[in-house]
Amino acid sequence: MALFNKQKRNQRMAEHRQSIYKNWGPISAKGKYYYALKQATVGWAWPILIIYVLMMYLLSKLNDVFTLEFSSIAMAGIVFMAFGFFQGSAEFNRNEKIYREKYPYGNKPKSKKKKKK
Repeated sequence: MALFNKQKRNQRMAEHRQSIYKNWGPISAKGKYYYALKQATVGWAWPILIIYVLMMYLLSKLNDVFTLEFSSIAMAGIVFMAFGFFQGSAEFNRNEKIYREKYPYGNKPKSKKKKKK
């Protein structure tokens, strides 16, 4: 079982590396902060905040213990966005490291040499 999981993990890592080699150049060119804001903050923090608010709303309606206050939603939003930004920054650094292993000077298109007649 452990051998199967290790093989599956290695296969996933190989697929992830190929995806990075193929797509990372234009994403990296936009910058680390753009990636962290777009991918992690908007792509992760906002959906999680919406789920959190819905869950807290349901809990506040079912129990008298939980209350839904704006300050708790705002604090959760700040925490989710900060965590999302740091997670996005770490993901950017990891992907950049993988990309730079194969393309240490960036992925420059190869120029076509003209044949002399």
